[in-house]
Amino acid sequence: RRRRRERPGMEHVREFEYLEWVINESMRLYPPVFTVFRTPKERVELSGYEMPEGATLMLPQWGVHRSERFWDDPEQFDPERFSPERRADRPRFAYFPFGGGPRHCIGKHLSLLEAKLIVATVASEYDLVFEGETPLELLPSLTMHPRQEMTMRLDPR
Repeated sequence: RRRRRERPGMEHVREFEYLEWVINESMRLYPPVFTVFRTPKERVELSGYEMPEGATLMLPQWGVHRSERFWDDPEQFDPERFSPERRADRPRFAYFPFGGGPRHCIGKHLSLLEAKLIVATVASEYDLVFEGETPLELLPSLTMHPRQEMTMRLDPR
């Protein structure tokens, strides 16, 4: 009979530093939304381009998060990009899975907390095995999701 481990709880969240890096790197490669839109309330100049008041600005997370301008080997999964040492030199908005500035997602902190607790809880009890085909084909729409089903198997540890 399998002995149950202690389930991760709020008292353990601060211990999940590497897990937080893994979640951040996952969202860098597969952001929750494909792009973010903003509308300036007044004329603004961005990189030498004039944007009139009321223009629709598209901020493509997918492209920025995979740009060699901001990321070494951007297609590679590397959670340690989010270590304090490596994070310090990155421009502020090179990573923005929840948008940025005063209008970022108000659920950011709650969703990250939930993600850490859910992943830690599942991973403490099971090995997750992806049974689908790789690579996944994605449908870039308002939210990012795979075209085909993502079949997973949970093997008890």
